Amino acid sequence: MAQETCCSSSSSNQTWSYEVFVSFYGKDTRLSFTDHLFAALDRSGIHNFRDNRDIERGEAIWTELEKAIESSRIAIIVFSRNYAASRWCLEELVKIMECKQSLQQMVLPVFYDVDPSDVRNQKGSLEITFASHEERFEKGKVARWRAALTEAANLSGVDLQNVEHRFESKFIEKIIEDIFCKLNESAHLMVAPYPVGIESRLQELIKKLSSGSSDVCMVGIWGMSGIGKTTIAKAIYNQLRRKLEASCFLKNVSENSKQPNGLINLQEQILSSVHVNYNRKIKVDDEGTSIIKSKAWRKKVLVVLDDVDHRDQLDKLAIRRGNFQPGSIIIITTRDKSKLKLDEINEIYTPPTLDYHESLQLLSWHAFGKGHPMGNYVELSKEVVYYAGGLPLALEVLGSSLSDKSTIEWEGTLEKLRVIPHDEIQEKLMVSLHSLSETEKKLFLDIACFYVGMEKNYAFQILQYSDLVLESELGVLVHLCLVTIDCSNQLTMHDMIRDIGREVARRECSRLCNRKDVLDVLELDEGTKVVEGIMTNLWVSDLPVDAIAFAKMHRLRVLKLNYARLKGNFQCPSKRLRYLEWYGFPMESIPADLYMENLIALYMPYSSLIELWTGPKILKRLKFLDVSHSYHLRRTPDFSGMDNLEVLLLNNCTDLVEVHESFIYLDKLVTLDVEDWKLPLSIYNLKRDMVPRLESPFTVRDSLLISSEVPLRYLCFVHKLLQHKDFTINGSLIATATSSVPGNRKKSSKSSAIHPPQPPLDTPTFLSELDDFCGAKAKPRFVELDSLNQPQHKIMTKMDLTGDVQSVLTMGEPHIHVVNFYET
Repeated sequence: MAQETCCSSSSSNQTWSYEVFVSFYGKDTRLSFTDHLFAALDRSGIHNFRDNRDIERGEAIWTELEKAIESSRIAIIVFSRNYAASRWCLEELVKIMECKQSLQQMVLPVFYDVDPSDVRNQKGSLEITFASHEERFEKGKVARWRAALTEAANLSGVDLQNVEHRFESKFIEKIIEDIFCKLNESAHLMVAPYPVGIESRLQELIKKLSSGSSDVCMVGIWGMSGIGKTTIAKAIYNQLRRKLEASCFLKNVSENSKQPNGLINLQEQILSSVHVNYNRKIKVDDEGTSIIKSKAWRKKVLVVLDDVDHRDQLDKLAIRRGNFQPGSIIIITTRDKSKLKLDEINEIYTPPTLDYHESLQLLSWHAFGKGHPMGNYVELSKEVVYYAGGLPLALEVLGSSLSDKSTIEWEGTLEKLRVIPHDEIQEKLMVSLHSLSETEKKLFLDIACFYVGMEKNYAFQILQYSDLVLESELGVLVHLCLVTIDCSNQLTMHDMIRDIGREVARRECSRLCNRKDVLDVLELDEGTKVVEGIMTNLWVSDLPVDAIAFAKMHRLRVLKLNYARLKGNFQCPSKRLRYLEWYGFPMESIPADLYMENLIALYMPYSSLIELWTGPKILKRLKFLDVSHSYHLRRTPDFSGMDNLEVLLLNNCTDLVEVHESFIYLDKLVTLDVEDWKLPLSIYNLKRDMVPRLESPFTVRDSLLISSEVPLRYLCFVHKLLQHKDFTINGSLIATATSSVPGNRKKSSKSSAIHPPQPPLDTPTFLSELDDFCGAKAKPRFVELDSLNQPQHKIMTKMDLTGDVQSVLTMGEPHIHVVNFYET
């Protein structure tokens, strides 16, 4: 960075990429105050980002800083004597105040040896500084800087002058304390739109917590689905979280732990929530358990685990009394009492059903938008309350389904309710399903069985209906409280409703997601003709599946059968198959007669594939293809029939030696991950004269990740195809859309391999041909970098005479970059 450029910091949490972004003027405080501040952030577990550590030389610095600002929960602005003298600092400040307005970013001004009123009014030394700015910069820009300074200085902040004896250590402690307060404020959970009866149940739970010893307190909340366990847990979390040193709420432990790397994700959420500074990626859950035990539980913490259905989940998350500090509180919600470790639990709280008055009030809020029923609906409301049996979720669903309905429709619904036995409260929620049309019911069952937790737009691509129909039908399900769409645009469903939907599908044998049911159908070959979907993970100990069972599945649309072993030849005649997921697919190639023309997504990581299939296939609808970690894969298929492919994951296919030349025509590709395999020699044989014949340049909308040793000749060829795009090679980034060539980018992890889209720039840059420098006899001495508008840029090359590494320097304003190339 240029000497006057302002420096920055940030840290990640669950919903933002970073917790904190620090804006400061390097010359004033880099080696003193802000260095101590960064150390304190590290010690406090507030993972921070620092320009000289996290922005590698040669990257587009300002672009990276803008991204960091936009993705930070809190921005700290260190106003020092010369902060306003830096135009870069002022630009950062303007960006921060924009994010405060548009993203609700929290801002903490820190006044270090400056008077807040001078910053607010641009007086004192700032008056001279801004007089200079007004001579050098346009008036509009300077006006924006002034406005941002005034707005920021008017915010509640911390001032060194108010610290006794101006001790910087005390000052930094105050800053850290304020950060934790702001982070805790942002952790407030939404309890319920109509929290009827919550307060009395909350007081009962508090009594249970108070009756425990002064040591670690562990309480279980046990009850049937829909009784309000999660709602009560959220309420107690909000009330207690500020009283302890750190807090963590893990939602849907049962569902989340069953996802790929689910327990590891939960472990990482714990570390983030309690502010443990752990930079490495957890690889196995046992490692995560040890880290949590040794680091996370050193503080007095509040931990809530929602919906635990297996003791192993508690073990993997280090939930044992002896692991916690005295005064810690652990709350576990579960439908199964046997999953609680009774020898460690202080108390078990069983929420009661709502009484008559509470039930009538809750039903009324959902049905009428007020706390009591309308005049001619009073008696009908009493009947609904009676049939609901005090179950909060039943009252919410029934109230929503009867909202805006006539008394005749209410009476019709009550007639249906009367045929359902009172002691089967769960079955009463089927009333909402009975009101659905056939297509609405089909969508409900699909979501319940296959798409809970899936991003809505992705699920829509797999479903067969049109988007307009899906939006309409999904709207009905949302209105009936059968499905919700969370802030991440994911389809969610209460576990009770989900289980009802799965039970309906199980009885129909149309959708199978229970492992035992799947094995029964496949082994006994019963009901296979009506199966539309299978989604489960098998165990290594399970017997091989008889492949002949698939031969009758003409209606199969979704097949997820991870880690299943096969007995016989796999045959599936269905022409409706749209989603195929089979981790550890056991065959050396996908059978040629498997109808795949309607496939949207094909996931077969960790497979035994040597080749995907033989012969050409026209897969016009395929958008997602993942055969990563298929260590025996030797060649890719012909891509010419995959016009809509957006994601291609080939990482860790270590035996891959042949990539079909048609891959360069995948002009809709968004993500290509070929990390950790050497680029096969076959790709070098692509003819150069193919490039001009392309109707448009080969485009990758986001970025292309290739981690391999690539000779210079191939670099030039690919670079021509990737004009205006990012190209990552062996950990170094060639940014072809910028006016300079960034370098030394850190190698991306799998989770970060999909980069966000880069904004297009007006000045495309490209490398000149290196033919003359790549011959067996010639060694390059320099390489020109041609830029349409910036001819002053040059690439100077120094060769290691052994032919191993060339260090390429890009010299010119505003930065100097280093890029490493490998020559074969």
